Amino acid sequence: MMTLAEASRADANIHPLEIETIQQIMQRETGQDLTEADIRVASWSNTYRSANLRKFLRRARVHLDAENKATILQALIDVIKSDAEINVLEIDFFNQVIKALRMSPAEQQGLTT
Repeated sequence: MMTLAEASRADANIHPLEIETIQQIMQRETGQDLTEADIRVASWSNTYRSANLRKFLRRARVHLDAENKATILQALIDVIKSDAEINVLEIDFFNQVIKALRMSPAEQQGLTT
């Protein structure tokens, strides 16, 4: 959720479609029902700032297998594409997540064993 909430704010404009996409992803992947307020609070909370998020992802990556990383990446792509407007800030955030998770090109394409 932290990664997706931060992604929704990456371009400083949280689009309602991004909120809806995050809600659907979280329900599908975790069974959690999140409110719009939950997501907005998470996206603006100091806990979820980009620098802290990158640190969190670097620590978490040792506990994530390639499939977990691919799920996070696909969910991130879904959120970024949800409002049909992709900008340089969202691309930069996406690249930061890949770097923090140390994903190989194969992992980025969902090729896992």
